[in-house]
Amino acid sequence: MLASFERCYAVAVQRRHQSGYIQLILLTGSPLQPYRITGRAPGRNERIVAIIV
Repeated sequence: MLASFERCYAVAVQRRHQSGYIQLILLTGSPLQPYRITGRAPGRNERIVAIIV
């Protein structure tokens, strides 16, 4: 797994502190990138698994 949930969570917390914006951790359904971090609404076939406020 290239991007674990734990790693994404750690990066999302760092980005939240640096930017001041809410970060979302999304489950993408892709085996190469199962999780991703964004500040925008999820796209099709993506699901929010955590919100960093």
